[in-house]
Amino acid sequence: MKVILEALVKEMVDDPSQVLVEEVRTPNNTVVLNVKTAPADTGKIIGKQGKNIQALRTIFAAIATRQHSFVILEVTDGGSRSSAPDCNCNGPKRERSNRRS
Repeated sequence: MKVILEALVKEMVDDPSQVLVEEVRTPNNTVVLNVKTAPADTGKIIGKQGKNIQALRTIFAAIATRQHSFVILEVTDGGSRSSAPDCNCNGPKRERSNRRS
């Protein structure tokens, strides 16, 4: 999983030399994948409204299911970390206005 994630992330960022993927396996079949990028590239991995990171989490959840394990995907830019669970974490939905300007 580490090699696949690293290849995908390197294609998404401006500075692929700063991409580092760490893989930690726990005894209870959980795999933690931590992606470290340059601070300027973290937003590209997360994407607008978290769509890029959610897509990556979906892909790796499918891979983990086939391997009878669970995956946690985290993104780090040196100090901060994004490890939101696999859910719709976009916050409350805003009501759309039907008013035309």
